[in-house]
Amino acid sequence: MYRRQIECFISVVILIFWVSVTLAETVSEEARRYMARGIAAVEMAKSPGDYALAAIEFEQAAKLAPDWPVIFYNLGGVQSKIGDYTSAIKSFQRYLELAPQSPDAAKVQEEIFKLEYRRDREKLATNLAGTWTSSNRKTFKLLLDGSRLQLTRDDQNGDDDILTIKSMGTHIGPMTDVPLVFSGTLIGDKISGYYLQPAGKYAGYCNVAERKGKFEGAVDIAAGQILIVYSRITFEYEMEFKSFFSAELVCRMTKRQETPGYVLELKRNPL
Repeated sequence: MYRRQIECFISVVILIFWVSVTLAETVSEEARRYMARGIAAVEMAKSPGDYALAAIEFEQAAKLAPDWPVIFYNLGGVQSKIGDYTSAIKSFQRYLELAPQSPDAAKVQEEIFKLEYRRDREKLATNLAGTWTSSNRKTFKLLLDGSRLQLTRDDQNGDDDILTIKSMGTHIGPMTDVPLVFSGTLIGDKISGYYLQPAGKYAGYCNVAERKGKFEGAVDIAAGQILIVYSRITFEYEMEFKSFFSAELVCRMTKRQETPGYVLELKRNPL
């Protein structure tokens, strides 16, 4: 939908360009040349890189004719196409400064508002993406796509399950390398969704059960902090030799412990 809007937007720009050329008697031939090259680049564009070529031509035209409104209209259109929202906003604002009474002024202002939203979401995704570490030293990778958030734990440092091997002592630590994933949405500063760690296997003997449930929490970007509240599940297992003369081990779960309202605190790792 947005792509069609931009393409329509640029098509209108092309028409405005040819009309404005007849009105812009003070615009140099060289500036018009760069403008025409930019329009040609837009017409030939098949990828974001092609639109970047058009932006270069329009920027050259803007240097030669800094008061020609349609240059900034065109430039804003291709900058938004390549995802340079901050520059596109500045170009459209410059267009409105030069042509405040333009019939399309209201539509251009509306486009600025849309671009501001896209810019802010992109900035948020950049600020949140990366590695976060919990208070109990577990590491998580965070991805944000629009409002969809995903936190994936490195399960080499997973939940502290307990495995007791008779005659060999007790092991406390992760029982599986299957990742724990929190998948949900970020609305404002609130997050919510579901967590899942599929069933796995430990040492080829222990069948580690699945963990899943709901979670909710909050994000504090300024403080570099995420709080997640969920029901944390840990297991205890017992492993022993099948018989006195056997080298075969058997494993069974002896306890499942659930901690409702468990608070997982994450801190942003330095970039």
